[in-house]
Amino acid sequence: MRVAGPFAALLAVLLPALAGGTPIVQQELVVDAPVAAYGLGGLFLTRVGGEDRQELVDRSVRRLFATGLFREVVAERQAAPGGVRLIYRAARHRRVGEGKAR
Repeated sequence: MRVAGPFAALLAVLLPALAGGTPIVQQELVVDAPVAAYGLGGLFLTRVGGEDRQELVDRSVRRLFATGLFREVVAERQAAPGGVRLIYRAARHRRVGEGKAR
């Protein structure tokens, strides 16, 4: 079956994303406060050059959260040339006595 016209362009964009075929061209962890990052990279199941698969993103978020370092972890996707930019955003737990300077 061959599809042409604007519908074909829409399918060309949507189908790879639905099938998990969109490549990850950039990936980063953004934290709201300093944190020792040693070893955190091993918690990501997603990789630059790999496919953007929701189940791997979800598992990566859960693994980051399970470290106990963060009170919130979310993943965002941004369209990028050649694929998707995957951004993990984390909010660190505050320690007792640690607050905002006045």
